[in-house]
Amino acid sequence: MTSEQIMQALDAKLVGARPPAITGFSIDSRTLQPGELFFAIKGQRLDGHHFLHAAFQKGAAAAVVSQVKPEISLTNSQLQVADTTTALQKLAQTYRRQWGKILVAVTGSVGKTTTKTFVASILHSRFRVYCNPGNLNNQYGLPLSLLRMPEESEIAVMEMGMSAPGEIAALSSIAEPNAGIITNVQPVHLEFFRSLEKIAEAKTELADFLESRGTWIYNADDPLLARRATKFKGEKIGFGIREEAELHADNIRIVDLRRTNFELLLGRSRVSVTLPFAGKHFVYNFLAAGAVAWLVGFSAEQIAVAAGFLSPVPMRGCIVRLQTSATVIDDSYNSNPAALHEMAASAAVLAGYSRRIGVLGEMLELGAHTREYHFNAGVELAEMGFDWVLGVQGHAADLCEGARRGGVPESQVSFFSDSESAALFASRICRSGDLILVKGSRAVHMEKVVERLVADHGGIEVT
Repeated sequence: MTSEQIMQALDAKLVGARPPAITGFSIDSRTLQPGELFFAIKGQRLDGHHFLHAAFQKGAAAAVVSQVKPEISLTNSQLQVADTTTALQKLAQTYRRQWGKILVAVTGSVGKTTTKTFVASILHSRFRVYCNPGNLNNQYGLPLSLLRMPEESEIAVMEMGMSAPGEIAALSSIAEPNAGIITNVQPVHLEFFRSLEKIAEAKTELADFLESRGTWIYNADDPLLARRATKFKGEKIGFGIREEAELHADNIRIVDLRRTNFELLLGRSRVSVTLPFAGKHFVYNFLAAGAVAWLVGFSAEQIAVAAGFLSPVPMRGCIVRLQTSATVIDDSYNSNPAALHEMAASAAVLAGYSRRIGVLGEMLELGAHTREYHFNAGVELAEMGFDWVLGVQGHAADLCEGARRGGVPESQVSFFSDSESAALFASRICRSGDLILVKGSRAVHMEKVVERLVADHGGIEVT
C-alpha cells in the first residue's frame, strides 16, 4: 500500500511532512528497519510514544500516534489516530481484503505451530504460501504478520493464540479466514478460564466466524469440538482416528524416533503414510494439515507423499544425537498435561534404549488444579517406565512426588529450582544408550538443559 492509501485507510491526521514510501511495519523501535511505519502502541507495560525519537533515529518513514508529540521535528511524519492498536488492526484488515486470496486460520490448545507449519509445508509444493513467523499470533503479532505478507502470496496460514474470551473472535474479524483449524481443547490457560467448556467456547469463536463464511476443520476425537460440530451449520471437515471423521488414521504404529506409520483414509482412498516423527500427536497435526490440502484439491495420494518432506519445528520434538550415544528429544518450547502425556507415551514405546530420563519443567497457567495435574503426570511417567524423573521449578516438585508414588526409586527422582541446576545434573548422569526427554515452557528455560547436554557431550540435530 502507498503512503496515501495508508493514511486514507486509517483516516489519520497528518502532522509534519508528508511521509515517503513505506517499506514495512513495526511496533518495536529496537528492531525497526529504515522506511518502516512505526505504530506507537500503548501496552500494559510500555507506551510506544516514549520511543518515537528512537524510531525516527532508526529511519522510520512515519509514526502512527494517538498523541502528537510537538517535540518531534516537523520534518518527520506523525499520523494521528484515536487508538494505535485499532489502527494497526484496521490497516491489516484493509490489506487482507485488498489481497483477497485464501487464508487459513489455526488455533487450539496444543499443536498450533506444528499444524501451521505442516499446512504450509504441504501446500508449498503447489502454491506460494505465507505464514506468520514464530509466535506472532496475538492482537499485535497477527496484524503485523498480515501487513508483512508479500502480495504475490497465494495462500496465507495464520496461527491465532488467545488467553481470554473474545480474542479469537477479534483476530478472526481482522484476518477474515476462508478456512480454520481447531486442533483440540485441553487444560491450557485454566488460570484464566473456569472450565474446559469455557476454553472450548473461546476457541470455537473461530467456528462461529466460519459458520457462514468458510470451512471449519476440527478434531472429531475431541468431545467438546465434536459437540460443537453437531450444531455447526456451515461446511466442515472432521479429522481423527475414529471412522466417522472425513480424514482418519488407522493402524498407527510408532516405529522409531523418525518414523510413525499409519494408513490415511479419505473418501474411497486408503493410502500408507510415513511421518518422519514419533508420536500420535504428530498424526493429528498431519491430519489437520491434510484436510486443508484436500480442501484445495490435493488427492489422498498426494497428501501422503507430502508427509515425507515435513521437518520438525525447533524445540518441538526435535531429535539431538549426542556423541556419547545418548539421544535427546528437545520439546522444550512449551508444556501442558496433554502435550506431556503424548510426548512421554511416544518415548515410552521406543525400543533400543537402556534408560529413559525425563527432565520436565513446571507446567504453567493450570489454575486451581495445578498440583493435581503435576502429581498425576508424575504417576503416569512412572507407569510408562521412566527410569529417572527430574523436575524443574515450582509445581514440578509435585510431579516428582507423583513419580515417587508411582514407583520411580527415590534415588532417581530429583527436583531443581532452576533449569541450570537441572542441566548440570542431567549432564552428569547422562550415559550411552539413554533417551532423554526435555519438556517444558520457555518461561522455565528448559532449552538450557539441551544446550548443556550438547555443550558437554557434543551433539547434532537430526532432521
